[in-house]
Amino acid sequence: MKKSKNLVTEEFLKKELSDLHKEIKEEMLDLREGIIDQVDSKNRQYKDEILTGLDKVMKELEIIREDNVIGTHQIRELRVDVDNHEKRILKLEQPAQ
Repeated sequence: MKKSKNLVTEEFLKKELSDLHKEIKEEMLDLREGIIDQVDSKNRQYKDEILTGLDKVMKELEIIREDNVIGTHQIRELRVDVDNHEKRILKLEQPAQ
């Protein structure tokens, strides 16, 4: 019986599978890094959009707070004027003695 020279031995198969496993693992790590970079890039983009939107909201909030302070001050001034007018009106409405 002739022995074939093309027989696959267990050692050969293990070595080939090991090499193939290493190649696949390296490719997967490279793909993972690429995916992580893409996700980071998208996250940065969304973060920038959100912060830009928040800038507008914060500006509106600042305007509202300033208007509130101004309105409060104006109400205080008006109350002083009203109190003064009430005193003057009461004085004018009193019968002459």
